[in-house]
Amino acid sequence: PYVTSRPHSKARLALASQLRAAAGASSKPPRKGKKVPAPEPEVIPSQGGMGLGFFIARTLLERTGARVTAGAGDGGPGTNRGARVSVRWPREALALDGDGTTHRLT
Repeated sequence: PYVTSRPHSKARLALASQLRAAAGASSKPPRKGKKVPAPEPEVIPSQGGMGLGFFIARTLLERTGARVTAGAGDGGPGTNRGARVSVRWPREALALDGDGTTHRLT
């Protein structure tokens, strides 16, 4: 899970301020009465999936010639949790040059 307070995020408040300014209104709304307290952060359960981090890692690995596969992992007895990721490079991508240095990946 991750914590968010989306209704009052900095980006949303900045956008609202810009919209008010564009409409000719004051950049700050008029104050009337007591200040409304900030909302408590809400915990949102993870939506599943591997997210942006996996996409970035897969893209970088594939650029080196790797083949990346992912599937459901064994999260332990009686669970359907986790992931299994396999990364394989062709032998040529890992070969050494004649002088003992690693083969240059393109």
